[in-house]
Amino acid sequence: MDEAQYFKERLDHQIEWYDGKSANCQNWYKFIKIMIGLLSLLIAPVGLLLQDCIYAPCIIAVLGVLISTGTFILSLNKYHENWLHYRTTCELLKHEKYLYLASAGGYAYSIEPFQELVERCESIISSENIDWAQLHKNEPTTPNKNHTSTGS
Repeated sequence: MDEAQYFKERLDHQIEWYDGKSANCQNWYKFIKIMIGLLSLLIAPVGLLLQDCIYAPCIIAVLGVLISTGTFILSLNKYHENWLHYRTTCELLKHEKYLYLASAGGYAYSIEPFQELVERCESIISSENIDWAQLHKNEPTTPNKNHTSTGS
């Protein structure tokens, strides 16, 4: 793979992908957080203004369920964490690209700057994939200290 092909088919594609995913996660995170905040603000006024209404407890219960659901979705999908991980990876890849194009930083005196660019960018992508897998792992990160390796 030559330089132009690497930029077009790999590096620029990855930068666009991480940029898009970051923006998507940011939008979902902010939307759900705003909805949780607005729904939370409605509980007290509904309780006060509709205190004589027989449906007030049901309305307040529904608001509570919606708030809990939003919180659960944020926790499950990890929009905030993914937004930050994807944005960081995108910016690191752009940083390497611009240093390479300007023959600056470590690329200024490198014997094989293109090979170094590829190695650095692939390392960034690989590290992000490992970080993502750790973030979305269902198992606890530390073993249960009450059990031995034999499970007893």
